[in-house]
Amino acid sequence: MRKPRLFAVLTSGACLTMMLSLAPTAPANASANIRDGGVLHVVMPWVTIPDNFNPLNPGQSGSTAGGTLSLLYEGLAYDNPYTGVITALLATGWTWSNGGKTLTLDTRTGVDWSDGKPFSAADVAFTFNYIHKYPALDINGLWAAGLESATVGKAPNTVVLTFKTPSRVQVPEIVKQLIIPKHIWSKVANPVTYPNLHPVGTGPFLLKSFSPTLVSYVKNTNYWQSGEPYVSG
Repeated sequence: MRKPRLFAVLTSGACLTMMLSLAPTAPANASANIRDGGVLHVVMPWVTIPDNFNPLNPGQSGSTAGGTLSLLYEGLAYDNPYTGVITALLATGWTWSNGGKTLTLDTRTGVDWSDGKPFSAADVAFTFNYIHKYPALDINGLWAAGLESATVGKAPNTVVLTFKTPSRVQVPEIVKQLIIPKHIWSKVANPVTYPNLHPVGTGPFLLKSFSPTLVSYVKNTNYWQSGEPYVSG
């Protein structure tokens, strides 16, 4: 899963220059001995970096800081637009039923938010209902396209999405929805303008520091994918 994840990092914004400094360096013929570590530096074409880590509304105040939508927060799956391959992330699978009007999502177990609280199906259902409550956050237009309800399923670790008619929304558009922690965002007064300066996600990195010209991330040592991420920051 490393190639899709690294690609997502590099395409979190339009990069003019990328400087890769991965240490320690191994000889080209010693791939079996390559060790984790190093820092990936990406130079962005921004005058200043926006102090905004809101994963639900990347367009508010101009943009989010690069990395918000790939390093800090994750969707149910990653849809590679170049290969069409969908890689499971916070969901492990999904099944259509009821003539294409019901989509049952199987959510991943053993995942923690970066503040140590456990991730659950309740967070997924909450996220879908949250973007319904605040339509400006439904940037993929799921509710406008016929989504009728989002509930935690009867089976453990499942979420049931019900559509008014056989869904016109493709699975990639649904599963790429970024998921937020219910225990934090349920207390946010106005999520449309909320800058989320202390982000809590399930992603492979944590926010280390911010300035208008440099945002720095550090490896999430409790990330649910064992051995990931490859780089330290």
